[in-house]
Amino acid sequence: MRAFPGARVTRVGKEMQWNQKQIDALIDAAEAAGVYLDAISKTDIAKMDEAEWMILIETIIAAYLTKYAPF
Repeated sequence: MRAFPGARVTRVGKEMQWNQKQIDALIDAAEAAGVYLDAISKTDIAKMDEAEWMILIETIIAAYLTKYAPF
């Protein structure tokens, strides 16, 4: 199983265990976010306007869902 920096997440005292499909979806989402950030030439989210921020979030969610729960 590939390691992912967030593969173990502690939330309110409970540890989440990500399965391989979820980890693969997270990796795809991170890559999609990087492509978008490169396209707008921004990496500092504090300098993004509201539209750029919303597109980033939509990009991450869409990439994750496409890999993890295809429609």
